[in-house]
Amino acid sequence: MPERALVRLRRHAFAKRSQFIDPYVIAECGRVLDRRGEVWAASVLGRDLTARSVAVPARPYLRGGEEYVLVAADRAEDELVLEDASAS
Repeated sequence: MPERALVRLRRHAFAKRSQFIDPYVIAECGRVLDRRGEVWAASVLGRDLTARSVAVPARPYLRGGEEYVLVAADRAEDELVLEDASAS
């Protein structure tokens, strides 16, 4: 995904963050991490993900709003793949 698209996506997704955790987004984020992996997530977020979650040590520690970024990036990349496939 182009860097400009990632910056736009991050900005839009961070705007969705709230003081309350959305369990549906957290569950979807877990599925995205399982499917894409932490290396992909680190490249999307632009930071190191070696710090672990206190609640779920098998998962990386995510800052507020990053779960939305990962879910949105996953959907955007899936859409790019589908567009490329339909153009072929």
